[in-house]
Amino acid sequence: SVKLLNARIDYRTIFLIIEKKLVDLLNTLMLIIAVIDPLGSVPVYLEATKQFDLKHKRKIAVRASAVAFF
Repeated sequence: SVKLLNARIDYRTIFLIIEKKLVDLLNTLMLIIAVIDPLGSVPVYLEATKQFDLKHKRKIAVRASAVAFF
């Protein structure tokens, strides 16, 4: 067993770090799915952009299409 001298574990900080890493991982997986299967990623796009209004959804879709084209 390893003993930490004068170290205090802040579980809230550890949780926030893990949460950030999981969000990054999920975002990366969504990007990979969108690149590999564009038609199958339509539901992913709709779910990922549900909090945006129609103007911003169109802007995101145009930008994503331009990036995918080049």
